[in-house]
Amino acid sequence: MGQARAERRVVITAGLDYPRLLVLAGNRAPGLILSRGGNFSEHDSLAHLERVLSVVPEADLASCIIVVEKDRIRRRRLPIEPILKGRGAGPNRGLLEAICPRKGLDASLFIRL
Repeated sequence: MGQARAERRVVITAGLDYPRLLVLAGNRAPGLILSRGGNFSEHDSLAHLERVLSVVPEADLASCIIVVEKDRIRRRRLPIEPILKGRGAGPNRGLLEAICPRKGLDASLFIRL
């Protein structure tokens, strides 16, 4: 994540640990594109990336977590204040669990803006 931030790259991943680390660190960068909802072929992954690049402004890529699902794209600006389960109330309650429930690591890659 530090290298991606230093080189002004965006992390593209299906791995749920990356957004978790980004949220917990409270960083404003690097931006992250997270594919959710299944195992996608290379063709599907490229199609998702093309969708993101066609609707999300380039300036937002470096400062947001973009969640790509089959039927929608969600965008959340960084930093995101983590709220742990069972603590406090407010608009971010449970946000960390909603963005990146713990399920393990997957392959990721970086792109330069």
